[in-house]
Amino acid sequence: MRAARPRIQSRYTNRWGCCATFWKNLTEGIYRSKIRRRKYNISPVFTAALGILFTLFQSTSTGTIIGVVKTPTTRVVLLTPKYTELWNKQNQQRLDNYWELFKPDFAAHKEHFTDFIRISNLESFGYVISAMRRELGVGASQFIKDASATGQFEFRGIPLGTYLILVQTTVNSQDVVWTRTVELQTDIPVFVDLSKPTS
Repeated sequence: MRAARPRIQSRYTNRWGCCATFWKNLTEGIYRSKIRRRKYNISPVFTAALGILFTLFQSTSTGTIIGVVKTPTTRVVLLTPKYTELWNKQNQQRLDNYWELFKPDFAAHKEHFTDFIRISNLESFGYVISAMRRELGVGASQFIKDASATGQFEFRGIPLGTYLILVQTTVNSQDVVWTRTVELQTDIPVFVDLSKPTS
C-alpha cells in the first residue's frame, strides 16, 4: 500500500499542475486581449479628434474680397462654383435661342448680336439673383452687395476658392452686366478693381 501511494499522489499532482497551467494561460489570454482592445480603441478616439481639428481648421479658412467700381448705382454679386455654372448655363441657353430667332438679322448685321449679348447677361443676372435668394434665404446677402456712394464693396467671411463676380450697373444710359473671376487662396484680403467693363 505504501508503494501505491506515491503513484496516486503523482497523478493528482499532474492534474492540478495541468489545471494551474490552463488557468494561467486563460487569464493571461484575457489580459492580453483587453490590452489589445485598449490599444485599438485609441485609434477611433484619435481619428475623431483629428476630424474635429480639421473641421475647426476648415471653418476658419475664409477670406475677404474688397473692391471698387466707378459707376453709380452698382450691384456686385459673388458667385460660388454652383451659381457660376448656373450663370453660364442660363446665358448660353438665351444666346442660342436668340441666335435661332434672329439668325437672318445677325447674318446681315453682326453688330446687333452684341445687343443681345447684353440682354442675355441682364436676364441671366436676374435669374441667378432670384435663385440665390430663394435657395440661400438671408444668407444670400453675404454674396450680394450694393456698392457704396464712393464705389466700394466688400465680401467678408468667404470660404477660400474660385469665384465669379458679376457687376450690374448703368453705362451710357444702358443697363449692363460684366464679369470678373477672382481667386481667394488665403485669409489675406484680395483687392479687385472693377472700374472697367469686361466680359
